[in-house]
Amino acid sequence: MKPVQWQEPVSFRNAINRRFYPRKRNLWPLVAIALGLTAVMILIPIVKQKPVDDNWPKSFLIAFGVGFGWLGLMLFLMVVNHFSSRFIVINPQGFFLKEWHGAAIRFTTWRWEHVAHCTIQQMDLEGTHYLALIAHLTDGRYLYMGLNILDNPRRIPLGEIEAAIRFYGKEVRRYA
Repeated sequence: MKPVQWQEPVSFRNAINRRFYPRKRNLWPLVAIALGLTAVMILIPIVKQKPVDDNWPKSFLIAFGVGFGWLGLMLFLMVVNHFSSRFIVINPQGFFLKEWHGAAIRFTTWRWEHVAHCTIQQMDLEGTHYLALIAHLTDGRYLYMGLNILDNPRRIPLGEIEAAIRFYGKEVRRYA
């Protein structure tokens, strides 16, 4: 059978993360690393007793540019991570997920032998109605995959998704 794929709504992924995996954003470690980089870049010309192009202000400007340029890059990657969605593919191995994590792309496969059954149901998250595919795993955990935003629907291959899951021997229960 041909693999079936779709792109999960970004708002679904973010709402699931906030609901089931809440975490505080602590920026102090990033600021500490930026200050450390700045300090090292300032100390290098001081220890050598030779500023860049014999210009101390230029040396300090480069040091602050490196330290806070790094901080800006990390904050940019956090924003990109917040707005990036993931792609889900149903293939002979199981559910294949491709998602961004900061500057890296993570590939994960949830094998069919770890999936007990699947449900397609409506989920209300943060005031938005979603259609979700939930894989019930054999160890009692759940894998939430967003299909559609019901308030603003888009075309997804729902029939193909159900057929593919059944083709690989798993039951699909529909509650939506």
